[in-house]
Amino acid sequence: MKACLPTWFTLDVAEADRFVTPDFTLGQFFYSAETVRLLADCLDHFTNPCCLCTPRLAYEWHQRGREVRLLDYDRRFSSMPGYRPFDLLRPQPTTERFDAVIFDPIFSDATRLRRALEMVAGQPDADTPTALYMTFPKEREAELLSAFGAWRLAPLPFRLGYNNVRPGHADTFQLYGNRPLPSPYPAVTDKADDANRAAMNRATSAQTSGSAERVKK
Repeated sequence: MKACLPTWFTLDVAEADRFVTPDFTLGQFFYSAETVRLLADCLDHFTNPCCLCTPRLAYEWHQRGREVRLLDYDRRFSSMPGYRPFDLLRPQPTTERFDAVIFDPIFSDATRLRRALEMVAGQPDADTPTALYMTFPKEREAELLSAFGAWRLAPLPFRLGYNNVRPGHADTFQLYGNRPLPSPYPAVTDKADDANRAAMNRATSAQTSGSAERVKK
């Protein structure tokens, strides 16, 4: 029986966006070329970022002459400098310390994904929580924010682009983060950037309040 594909799916990929052929049986999709270019521009100030299931972003940095850690299940990326195998469904703890994790997971149960993330990034109640940027289906936002509550995620006004997603369906997926993104690109307007700062100020205020309560106890 032929699997029922989502309405936003397409096999058509623009020549400029071509990358490794996704393994759709793994739920694998890749960011567009423009998306990884903008993300790399925004996140290049981090000293030790981790690309968790974001091989195209790791490749973009590699093309710029920068090696970053790539954790991914797909061993086709094993020749890329910085690659280490990592299974989201059977995660093993890492010993490295990252100041940012960029996470584009298979869209499994959000609680399960949080456990995998914390094998990489540690617990969010540390003195300096790791910066987390994560993509997830917008229609499942409540599930994500509940499961990742301690991470203080908020939607960010960043226009994601994926290969194999039909034009007009880009807003199916959302970028979330616990830190604001700098916006050196035209895709984020001044108004959106103001919304970004306001959302992250609320998250930071709530996190600071929670830390103060723990100190009092």
